[in-house]
Amino acid sequence: MGARAGRRRILALAALLAAPLALAACGGGSAAPTTTTTAPGGRSVVIDGRRVAVPTEHGNPITQATGTGDQVIITAAGFEPQVLAAVPNKPITWTNLTDQVQQVNFEYSSVRSGDIAPGKTFSWTPTGLISIRYTSPSGFAGNLLVGVFSQ
Repeated sequence: MGARAGRRRILALAALLAAPLALAACGGGSAAPTTTTTAPGGRSVVIDGRRVAVPTEHGNPITQATGTGDQVIITAAGFEPQVLAAVPNKPITWTNLTDQVQQVNFEYSSVRSGDIAPGKTFSWTPTGLISIRYTSPSGFAGNLLVGVFSQ
């Protein structure tokens, strides 16, 4: 790939990552989990009477707009991060931190999570480079960018 094509790819990725940041800056924040407590080793929430650990990326909290790694949280406000940059051949896990059954459905793909009960997870491993949008019947939407990113 030439330098010019490489620059175009980087600019396209930057545009994809910047759009959710601009939308997040317009207002609206993440709704708080049902109950937040401090647990040994990190935060947890209580869902249906069960304590569930809040996932992190290498010990760092997951941000609302964009992130790099392999974790997505489903909150009452939607998917966090809204855009995830990940690497191929590493499982990505969606954790349902709501008190409702959720689903993850990839657009233009047969990938479907099925029902994800409150406090439970769904994992999927991308095997190649891909940029794909995923949604939920609740109206949530997120974007997954799988490429060669520094982790």
